[in-house]
Amino acid sequence: MQIYLVGGAVRDMILGLTPHDKDYVVVGATPQEMLSLGYKQVGKDFPVFLHPKTKEEYALARREIAIGKGHKDFTFEFTTDISLEDDLIRRDFTCNALAYDEKTQQIIDPFGGVADIKNRLLRHISPHFAEDPLRVLRACRFAAQLDFSIAPETITLCQKISSTGTLSTLSAERIWQEISKALVTPRFEIFIKALADCDAFSRLLPELKSIPQALISTTQSSPLVKWATLLQPLSSYERQSIHHRLKTPNSYADFAHLCADNLQSFIHLSPNDCLSLFELTCTASAQFKNPALLNDFLSFCRLFCSQPDYARNAQLCLSTFELLKDVKASATPNFASLSGAELGRAYRTYRIKLLEDYFKS
Repeated sequence: MQIYLVGGAVRDMILGLTPHDKDYVVVGATPQEMLSLGYKQVGKDFPVFLHPKTKEEYALARREIAIGKGHKDFTFEFTTDISLEDDLIRRDFTCNALAYDEKTQQIIDPFGGVADIKNRLLRHISPHFAEDPLRVLRACRFAAQLDFSIAPETITLCQKISSTGTLSTLSAERIWQEISKALVTPRFEIFIKALADCDAFSRLLPELKSIPQALISTTQSSPLVKWATLLQPLSSYERQSIHHRLKTPNSYADFAHLCADNLQSFIHLSPNDCLSLFELTCTASAQFKNPALLNDFLSFCRLFCSQPDYARNAQLCLSTFELLKDVKASATPNFASLSGAELGRAYRTYRIKLLEDYFKS
């Protein structure tokens, strides 16, 4: 039995990054041997075991055999004669097809992954790459996550995969999972640009005819802002179509609609129009309960508003939020006899009057 650290953990070690997860491959072992050593078996399709102390994953070396065109259409072999190289060749990119012997501190690199890492290049290992259409999205996501370029021959292969229509076999959940991972990277626009290079952008997001220029400026933005910026050029119907098709989480869908629907209101804000200012701030901060949401909305508006106007209007919104966030109807004696819709109207009028008095002074 031989045990190797494999995959992204080895890649990150070479890049000088701290691995988020450690995965191990076990060569020459049977499930019974693993169980006898105290490992706990998990996974339905092939034997994966949790270490009895660290709970890290140890998978038996295996071969994958495609039995269809979908992301999950594979069967597996995991006999004791499967070599480490047999296991590594089933992986997607050379930078992920590395193994590390922790005892000897030796890196096993059968496909030139170390050189590609040094050149910051994503390169597929074999033609078997085309058997899983999800790898097109993974190539684009790794390009954004690692700030790597995709090798020309890999882009060509991704284009061929896209042209076959097999991207349509991917579930909405799996597509969104890759998008959401790309959204938390600093360079989400690299992911989108790579999708376009691989001819996948128009197939996954046909409503978008081009990549918004503003996306380049979202490096420091939250994932919500990046997503809203991507969809900003679209109509409400087109945004709804994307969210329905991808089963986008409500937080992303709602924020994208909020930003698109209220951008022009922000751009044309005036301290003399306290009604518009109240409604915009109230909406963007979810009734003054979520300052983070307001700040994300203002970050979005910064991308589309000239700096002098943005600075003034953002300060108007923030001042409104600070003035009104602690105003409670229950603490106002004049409202003691009111209830229901009548209380709601009176409370709204009261807060707008506070705002008017504030700006007059």
